[in-house]
Amino acid sequence: MPEILNKVKNDDNINSYRQKQTSSSDYGVKTCNVDLSNKYDTVVLVFIGDWHIGSVDFDIDEAMKVLDYVLQTPNAKLIGIGDMMNTAILNSVSNMFEDIAYPQEQLNVFVSLLKQVAKQDKVVWIHSGNHERRIDKNTGINPVEQATQALGIPKTYAPCFADTTITLKCPYTKSKRHTFNLVTHHGDSGNPENNASINQESLINAIGHKHTFQSFIKSKVIIDKNGKRVRKDELNIVLPAFGGGQYGYEKGLKPICKCPYYALEITTALNPLYDKKNPYNMQPPLVTVTKSIPILSSGTYSLKDKCVKESVKIIDKNIQNIKPIIYGKFLEIVEILEKTGLEMDNEIKSKIVKLILEDAESKKKTNNKTNSPQKIESNDWYYNKD
Repeated sequence: MPEILNKVKNDDNINSYRQKQTSSSDYGVKTCNVDLSNKYDTVVLVFIGDWHIGSVDFDIDEAMKVLDYVLQTPNAKLIGIGDMMNTAILNSVSNMFEDIAYPQEQLNVFVSLLKQVAKQDKVVWIHSGNHERRIDKNTGINPVEQATQALGIPKTYAPCFADTTITLKCPYTKSKRHTFNLVTHHGDSGNPENNASINQESLINAIGHKHTFQSFIKSKVIIDKNGKRVRKDELNIVLPAFGGGQYGYEKGLKPICKCPYYALEITTALNPLYDKKNPYNMQPPLVTVTKSIPILSSGTYSLKDKCVKESVKIIDKNIQNIKPIIYGKFLEIVEILEKTGLEMDNEIKSKIVKLILEDAESKKKTNNKTNSPQKIESNDWYYNKD
C-alpha cells in the first residue's frame, strides 16, 4: 500500500472543526455509580414520568405525596423518566391553549416540586421526553436541562439513555457488597427491552411514554464480562402514564394515573437454583429481589425482611414446580431416543427419575438448613470484585 501523503492542508476552518470535535461530549448514554454499600442492603427506586405538568390531568397534590415519600425514606432514590412538563407549543400535536400553565410556569413548578429532593441528593437522573424536546428542537433550549441547572444538579440531566450501577451492602459476598445495573430512557417504541442493548447485564429496564402500564420479567441467557454463559431475569417496566388532556382523549388514552410513578424496593438474596458443582448450571449465585410499593394507596409499606421472606417462598415454590417439569422433559427425551432406536427399560427409567427427584429434594433441604449467609466465591458471576 503506498504511503498516504498529507496533501490536504489545515486551515482555520478545519482546525476550528477539529477542536469542536475533540471537545464535544457524547450525550447518547450517561452513566453513574450509586454506592450505598456503607449504609443500606436495600434501595427504593422511585420512577416518575409523564406528569405533563401544565396539563389539566396532572394532580400536583399526589405528586407532592410521592416526593414526600422519597424525602422521608432514607434509602430512596428518584429517577425522572421524561415528559415531566407538557410544554405544548404553537406547532405541537397537543394544543398549547388547553394547558392551564405555559412552559415557563411549568418549569417553575417542576423546580419547586423537586427542590427539597435535590437538596437531599435523592435524584439519580432526570430524562428528557418527547414533550420537552419540542422546545429543544425549536429553540435549542431544553427545559429539563434548565431545570437541573436551577436545582443545582446539572449532572443528573440525561437527554437519552442512562446506565446506572447501584451497589448495596450484602452479607453473601466476601466483599460484603453486591452490584447490579439498570438502564432508563423516556422510551419511543414503548418496548423497555430495547434498553438492554445499552448494557446486556442490566437487570432492570424502565421507560415511560407509552401511556399504558407494564411490568414483566424476561429470562435471558447472556455472555457475561468473564465470557461465561449465564441466565438473568430482567425486569421491564413501563410507567402508567395518563391521557394528557384533549390530545390524549382523542387517541383513546383515558387517564390511568394523574401522577404516574413506580416505586420498587430492591435487595439481594441467595439463589436456591444455583449449583456451584454443576458446570452447566447457568443460574447466578445471587438474585436481585424486587417488590413494588404502593405509595398513593392505603396499603402499608413492606419492610425489607418481609420482602426477602416472601421472595424466598416464591423461589421455594418454583423449586417444587421444577420437579414435575424436569420429569416431564426427561420423558420427552426418552421418547425421542426410543424413536431413534435406542431402547431403555423401565428399571433404568425409574432409577434416573429417582435420582432427579432425590437431587431436587436434597437441594431443597440444604436451602432450608442454611441459617448463616453463604459466602460466594470470587469466581462466581455477580460477585463484586473490589
